[in-house]
Amino acid sequence: MTEVLEEPAVVKACLAVPTRGYIWHETAMQVGHLNPIFYREKLSVANVRNMIVRDFLENKHGEFELLFMCDDDVVPPTREFAQQMSVLPYDVVGCPTPMSKLPDMPIVLNIFNKREDGNWVTAQNLLPETGHMAVDAVGTGLIMIRRHVLEHPEMSMPFNQTLDSDGTIQVGQDINFCIRARSLGFTVGVSADLICDHFVGVHLNTIPYCYGNPINSPAEVKEITPSAA
Repeated sequence: MTEVLEEPAVVKACLAVPTRGYIWHETAMQVGHLNPIFYREKLSVANVRNMIVRDFLENKHGEFELLFMCDDDVVPPTREFAQQMSVLPYDVVGCPTPMSKLPDMPIVLNIFNKREDGNWVTAQNLLPETGHMAVDAVGTGLIMIRRHVLEHPEMSMPFNQTLDSDGTIQVGQDINFCIRARSLGFTVGVSADLICDHFVGVHLNTIPYCYGNPINSPAEVKEITPSAA
């Protein structure tokens, strides 16, 4: 029997999906009812996010007060995510999403606070069991931004990374966006009730690193048969 999904409450908002040309089935099932607009990522993620903001402010897809962006590999935990995010008391709302820079970085939630030493660290240990909390920055896997933030004259070209003097990245486009927004008095928060899934395709040889185990040697790999794998 085909499962019939109950339609969630309608939220008047623009939902854009930055994509590399595909979208996970699980993502599509959770966001499809909001009639997402797909933007092909050709140059950089910051470039496509700025295109999305430009079209949003120009009302290209209709006049909305809320802009949602959901990456093509991020899966909201409920189809009610837009309604739940829209009622939170922040100008920018993010949903915690697992992230990692394989193979040498741990898997953490993409919600951040800045320490006194200037380093950015995940705020996942501060996340309550339920409810919401303010943070210094959120990732953009699933994010909601209120129109008045993007309309502020000092938030033009909203998404861009900052570079060190040698050209390496100092902070990414998502953290830099939140730094700028908070410097203007806007608030940034996250929901503990909306932790997303993040589907990332990786080479199988990288998986052991996720569990802290040494990678199999070529000799060991030969001993693995299809039936035992």
